[in-house]
Amino acid sequence: MGALKLEYKKGLFNGYTHIYIGMMGELQPLECIEYDEFEEAINKYSGYYDVYATQNTISNTYTRTNKDVLQLRTLYIDIDKINNTDEIIELINNLVKEKVIPKPHKIIFSGRGIHIKWFIKDYAGTSKKNMNVWSRLQNYLIKTFKNALNSMGEVDKRVKDPSRVLRIEGTINSKSDKVVKCLVNNEHELYDLYELYNIYTPYKPQKATEQKKSKKGIKLLKSKTTLNYGRLKDLEMILELREYDLTGIRNSFLMFYTTYYILVNNSNYEETLQEIKVVASRIKSKKYTSLAELKSFVRNGLKKVEEHKEGQKVLPKSETIIEWLDISEDEQRELITLKSKKIKQENNNAQRREKRRNSEGLTSKQAELKELKIKVLELKEQGLSNVKIAEKLGTNESKIRRVLKL
Repeated sequence: MGALKLEYKKGLFNGYTHIYIGMMGELQPLECIEYDEFEEAINKYSGYYDVYATQNTISNTYTRTNKDVLQLRTLYIDIDKINNTDEIIELINNLVKEKVIPKPHKIIFSGRGIHIKWFIKDYAGTSKKNMNVWSRLQNYLIKTFKNALNSMGEVDKRVKDPSRVLRIEGTINSKSDKVVKCLVNNEHELYDLYELYNIYTPYKPQKATEQKKSKKGIKLLKSKTTLNYGRLKDLEMILELREYDLTGIRNSFLMFYTTYYILVNNSNYEETLQEIKVVASRIKSKKYTSLAELKSFVRNGLKKVEEHKEGQKVLPKSETIIEWLDISEDEQRELITLKSKKIKQENNNAQRREKRRNSEGLTSKQAELKELKIKVLELKEQGLSNVKIAEKLGTNESKIRRVLKL
C-alpha cells in the first residue's frame, strides 16, 4: 500500500494482519504481523506459493472472524474466471469515469483473476454502525460488478466477509503458476467510509434514527445524510423528467441543486462552481444565468451548508421545493423524497394494502370467500341445495348465492 499507510495512528495499537498459506486445499496460519510493521515484513513471502493476508486488521492473534475485526481499512472486489485483464481494467476505468464506482487504489492480477482495492481511513470494526456501512458499500460494489461484468468474469460473493484474506503481491498462484502482481497503483488519498456511503449507496428512506432501535437492537444510521442524497437524486430526476427544460424556474432549481450538491459531496467553492457550470449549460430556458449569478449560488450554498452544520434550520422543506419548482403529482410519484402529504398518504395506503395481501395477491376477506366457494362447490357436487349448504356451513342462503357468483 506504500504511501497510503500514513493514516495509521502512531503510538497506538492498530491490530494484526493475519498471514495464511494454502496447503492441501485449506488455509494454514503462518504468522500475525502488527499492521504498522506489515509493509516491511511482507516482502519475505515473495516467490512463495499461495500466501494470503487479511485486508482489515484483527484484534488478536488466535481467531479470525467478523467479530475479531479491529479496524476497517479496505473495500475489495475479487473477480474470478477472467479471460482478458485488459477488458476488466477498461471496464473499471469506464465505471470510474461514469462515477458509478470510486477510483480504486490498486488493481491486482491474482494469478487467475483480479483483485480491486479501495483503501479507507481506519474506522473501528467493533462499531456495528461502521460495520453496517462497510457491508452496504461492499454489497453495492458486488452488485455493480455483477451487473457490469456479463461474461467477462464472476464476482466472488465471499468478499462480503470483512475478515476475508486475499493473495499477497509477489507470491505465486499454484493453480496457474503465475505471479500475483499489481497492474494499476493509484496512490491518491485514502477514502472516508461515510463519504463513500453517502455518494454511492442507493438512497433508502429510514424510519428510525439513532434514538430508535431495530428489532435486532442495532442502532440505525441517522437519516439526514441519506435524505440529502435523496434530495439531490430527486433534483437530477426532475431534469430528466422535464428533458432539461426549466423555463421559469431555472435559477430556483440551480439554487436548490447547489446546496444539496455541496451537502452530499462536501465540495469546495471551485469544485462546486465547476459542477454548477456544467449543469447550467445543459438546462433549456429562455433566461440565461450569468457567471456572476452562478458564483452567488455557490457562495450562498456554502454559507447555508455551514449554518446547517451548526444546527440552524436553513434547509427548505419538501413543500417549499415542490412549490418553487412547481412539481406535479405525477412527477412526485417518480421521486424519492420530494412528495406532498397527499402523495405520501397514497404510498402509505398502497403499502398497507400490499401487506394485507397473501402470496396469491388476495386480501384476508378475499381469501376467506375463495375458501368458502371451494367448500360450497364441493357440497354442490354432492347434490346439496343452497339451503342445506348454508345450514351445514353455518351461514345464510343469500351469502351462498353471492359466493357462487364470484
